[in-house]
Amino acid sequence: MRERTVLILGDHDSEYELHAQTRDAVRAASTDRHVVLHTRWLGPDDLELYPGLVAEAHAVVVAPPGPRGLRILPEPIVGAIEAARRHRVPFLATGAAHGLVFVSLARHLLSLPGAGSTAYEGRLKDPVVTEISGASLHEPTSLRTLDLVALPALDLRPYLGEQAHFHERTECRHGLNPDYAGALAKTGLQVGLVERSSGRPYLHVLPTHPWFVVAAFVPQLPGPGATPHPLFQNLLRAAGKVTHER
Repeated sequence: MRERTVLILGDHDSEYELHAQTRDAVRAASTDRHVVLHTRWLGPDDLELYPGLVAEAHAVVVAPPGPRGLRILPEPIVGAIEAARRHRVPFLATGAAHGLVFVSLARHLLSLPGAGSTAYEGRLKDPVVTEISGASLHEPTSLRTLDLVALPALDLRPYLGEQAHFHERTECRHGLNPDYAGALAKTGLQVGLVERSSGRPYLHVLPTHPWFVVAAFVPQLPGPGATPHPLFQNLLRAAGKVTHER
């Protein structure tokens, strides 16, 4: 039997519902009876001690930060995101953790070492991630529903299958600063889903990577019929194709 290891990155909080549901979503999406799935949660301290684990994984998921986590930019996770991109490991960032991907890409692809997020620090040279307009009207931990529409220029079937309607939930109060959107698009990052009313992007992909998705919503939450979200299903399918002869 094949073995597959999926790393879940984040400062784990056993009492935070989204953290439990992240691991459950990974396990539920693994329906191949010929695969032994291992899930391992790694926090920033673990990544500092074992930075090579990301390159050895078959897939990586970045979980949303919990409400009790420290509001300090988790530099080891930012580095792990670059490792997943560089080693071409199937990758999914979810919820409020999606901003860490923009920080990582800006630092490594736009040569902006000062790139950061105002979710962690107010004064920044390059605030690649900033508060979403109107986000202050929502409770910090509350979920709101998004009505999303796909952009026709990008084939989303490798990521979302044949799904046509996208009503997702998000806890995000911060997102990509529009001032940096054009520069990141030139690196190959493409928008897949936008909010119907505002046009704000909520899903990005790197089509040049085997499977790299940045979702500003929480697909780990159970949907209708409690079936795993297509993002998790297709992440696990991509993980099944990984070999370590990179």
